[in-house]
Amino acid sequence: MDKHAFRTSRGRTCEDKVYSLSIKADDGRTLFETRVEQMHQAFQQLIDWSIGDGGYNGWATISGPNGFLTNQRIEGSDFAWIENCQC
Repeated sequence: MDKHAFRTSRGRTCEDKVYSLSIKADDGRTLFETRVEQMHQAFQQLIDWSIGDGGYNGWATISGPNGFLTNQRIEGSDFAWIENCQC
């Protein structure tokens, strides 16, 4: 298949999105997955997800080039303060 078939609206291919974020529940269900161009975008996606859908216990994994890999345990109650904030 022609790699140009996978171009995004900015003309980049899927290969340009080198960081991957995967959030999985303790029971193995995939709760969220995305690929982004830069590492900080993966962490921002994790924060955004946790604000909107936090409440699950599981694991967040971010992987990237040159063997980069980080796993973070997520406790659903960790994000309760965000939803209850009177900011």
